[in-house]
Amino acid sequence: MLKFILKNSANSLTLLSLMFGISAILFSFTFNLSAALSCIFISVILDFLDGKVARLTNSQSNLGLEL
Repeated sequence: MLKFILKNSANSLTLLSLMFGISAILFSFTFNLSAALSCIFISVILDFLDGKVARLTNSQSNLGLEL
């Protein structure tokens, strides 16, 4: 169970980053630019952490490299 969690933690961060990115787009449509900027900032941080976690858990993939 622990191996499954560690292997998929980078993927979970990627999905969370994607959700914040989509939220930023939706906030920008409603002209709530401060919320959109906050979502973009959080998405960038999660994207950075995703790469670090993938390297630490040795769960790198070619697809993850492209994303």
